[in-house]
Parts: sequence; structure tokens; C-alpha cells
Amino acid sequence: MKRVCYFCGSDMGEKGGNHTGEIFHSVCDKCSDRLRLEERLPELLLAIVALRKQNGFNKEYHQIFTTPAVI
Repeated sequence: MKRVCYFCGSDMGEKGGNHTGEIFHSVCDKCSDRLRLEERLPELLLAIVALRKQNGFNKEYHQIFTTPAVI
């Protein structure tokens, strides 16, 4: 059985068994790491803000974080 990453489609090799020609979807290591990072993003952003406040959040940073992004 062929193993393929559900997210990026990369080939992850063969999985044992008698299911020749079938595809088994899983998550590769790279996508797994990215998903864990995305889950922790709010926690990481709060830590960054706390550190900046502790180190003196100056006017330059305030302007960067309060100016709306233009897409």
C-alpha cells in the first residue's frame, strides 16, 4: 500500500500489507511540524508581546503592530 501525505501529497514510501495498488493517507514529518507550529502560534505571539513589554515596547513597534496590513 502506497503512503501519501494528506496535506502536501509527497510520497512516503510503502506500508506493509496485502493491499497492492491502494493509497494510504498520512501526514509527513514536515507537515506534522508545521501543524504543531500553527497550533502553538497564538501562544507564541503572546510570549513575544510579553517579552516586548518587559523590554520596553517602543513607539516604533507600536506603530508596526497597530497599522492595518494592506493586501
